[in-house]
Amino acid sequence: MNSIPTIDLHPEAVGGTGPESALRACRAFLDKSLKAGHRQVRIITGLGLRGDGTPRLRTRVEQEVLGAYFSYIDQQDYEQGGAVIRLWLKATTQTPTTAWKRHQRRSVDRKELAVKEERLMVAYDRLDAAEDAFEE
Repeated sequence: MNSIPTIDLHPEAVGGTGPESALRACRAFLDKSLKAGHRQVRIITGLGLRGDGTPRLRTRVEQEVLGAYFSYIDQQDYEQGGAVIRLWLKATTQTPTTAWKRHQRRSVDRKELAVKEERLMVAYDRLDAAEDAFEE
């Protein structure tokens, strides 16, 4: 029996913190799977049980990762109540081009920068609130 290549995006499995490390691991997994010629892959995202129960990681994987691979995906389905994304990949002899990889890297860098700027903005807002409270 051939096993389907699978990646678990939980923090303890990916080795990193935050969704950005999971998204990077997912992109690398899909690149590797395409290069190896796999026809089916599974992406374990979970159901968001550690948060408020909404599948945020699955949504981000679908929007930010799978959107970039739409030309390589033949079919998408869910397993285990939506906790696992199962992809059927198109048979292709193409490998991602250098320009496409560079574009993906730049896109990831822009998103990471936006996250950092958002965190700085929150920190500055908290600092302003603390200064206002101190003045009162």
